[in-house]
Amino acid sequence: MLLEAFRSGGMCMGLAIERFPAKANEISALMVMAIVGGGIVSAVLGVAQSSFGPAGIVATLGVCIAYLSLSGFLRHNVLARSKTTNRRKDDENA
Repeated sequence: MLLEAFRSGGMCMGLAIERFPAKANEISALMVMAIVGGGIVSAVLGVAQSSFGPAGIVATLGVCIAYLSLSGFLRHNVLARSKTTNRRKDDENA
């Protein structure tokens, strides 16, 4: 059963790379982050459950969601500022 899970993950990655070959590096990085993150978060959830019970799991998941939301929000702001800065530079050069 575990082998089938690995095969399906590889198949999804293969299909994604086949459809978007120019983004192969980004797709590979996303898959590696998902695998590593899943391993780390699962271990932390186990420790939190052993130490604090169900409340530890909820708190850990809350921290993960807050981290992802905050990092996405900050990245969005950084990209928006860089686009604005690039437009101003283009306007100055024109």
